[in-house]
Amino acid sequence: MPNNKNNPWADRYLPFLDPAYIKTMAEVKPDPVENLLETTIELACSRLKYSLEAAFYPTRQCVEVLQRLVGVTYASAVETYPSNQAFISRVYDTEDKKNDSDKFTRPICLTGLSGIGKSEILKALIRIAGQETYVKVDANHPPFQIKGPRLMTLKTLSTPIQVAKSLFNVEVNAATLASQCRKKAFQDGIPFFMVDESQFATSSTTANARITQILLSLSYIQIPFLFSANFSLLHRLLLRYDEDRQRLTADPIFLLPDAWSSECWIKTLQALIDVAPDILKIDPEKDAKKLHGWTAGRKRALVDLIMIAFRYQHISRKEVDIHALERAYLSSEFTDYRNDSEAIANQATLNQPNKKRKDLWCPLSVPKVTDNQHPDDHKTNRQETVAHIELTSSLTPSERDALKEIDGLVNNAQNKTVTAKIPKNVKQTSQDLLENAAKFRESIGL
Repeated sequence: MPNNKNNPWADRYLPFLDPAYIKTMAEVKPDPVENLLETTIELACSRLKYSLEAAFYPTRQCVEVLQRLVGVTYASAVETYPSNQAFISRVYDTEDKKNDSDKFTRPICLTGLSGIGKSEILKALIRIAGQETYVKVDANHPPFQIKGPRLMTLKTLSTPIQVAKSLFNVEVNAATLASQCRKKAFQDGIPFFMVDESQFATSSTTANARITQILLSLSYIQIPFLFSANFSLLHRLLLRYDEDRQRLTADPIFLLPDAWSSECWIKTLQALIDVAPDILKIDPEKDAKKLHGWTAGRKRALVDLIMIAFRYQHISRKEVDIHALERAYLSSEFTDYRNDSEAIANQATLNQPNKKRKDLWCPLSVPKVTDNQHPDDHKTNRQETVAHIELTSSLTPSERDALKEIDGLVNNAQNKTVTAKIPKNVKQTSQDLLENAAKFRESIGL
């Protein structure tokens, strides 16, 4: 029988090779949530958070990553299923000797900051290309059910066998893992799979043996696959021997924060505002820079910032505006995110990584920044912050109080002229100067 003119295993992915089609199909616009201020606070928070997390605007980077993954999936399907006859022949081959060797499939490594949106991209691929369908091979067989790409999230103390069972729904042991998973994947039409949250394979912050064992075991199944990894895991994998590093980290995809002034960041903000337009009174263009600085461009941090502000505002039945978000940014609940954002900005300003925070910088060589990201954004924001801190640090306590009064009036947008009296000729003590200098050095990470 000649090769298929129409390959049903592969042709189902053809529409997704078009980036415009990917963007349309990947976008998620939840219905707006209403009457949140009239609902009990816990129920309102639950509904708002669910919708904020569900909203997905596919940025240019997201579309590019999805297009790459669909392309890999399509190529795998074309090569694996050359004809109906080849499919039937291999299904009935009990030993499945085809490709049963020590051939190794090098995985793709999707990496980026924690909370940058890696998991959302993988879920988007399943959403747009993971549907099951049926293939009619010939008149002698009923239609075969075929599946799309598979996704699983690693949990602490997962083993290669547990991962394989979860991905392919097959009973295996250490000796049969690769061959049985390969055969089951072939029968089910699975051309690609993904492993998310790989850093959680172990509860240790330094161990790398378990995740290395899992990834190497999956590589011998000989099906293209991807694993997502935070920067912290990459640092651990790079401590492995050369042969492991070359296999596991040689094909990275970097997911970077979008620039605050980019269309992608502004539309991401708008997508979140659309979730609750009656409550979220934010200007996606005017407030883009501040929100980016507070979150370092991470959607997870942005969602949690909104949720903290909303919880505060719900008590007094008020809307969430930029002032409420600023209070949330300075809150104790946002401390970890705030420290991370400031550390990321500090790295950009000093143009060097924070050796104590390996989770905040990539140990691999990151390609040149693309047009939609501005490497100087953090530096500019940091310089403005440092200049402000330098000024306030040089003031006396009474002068700082007067400056706070002025800032408060400006932030409240009161349209009247106010003259703040700043005491003159107040001599600072040596202790004042030492304390101010210490605060300044701390603020810029010295």
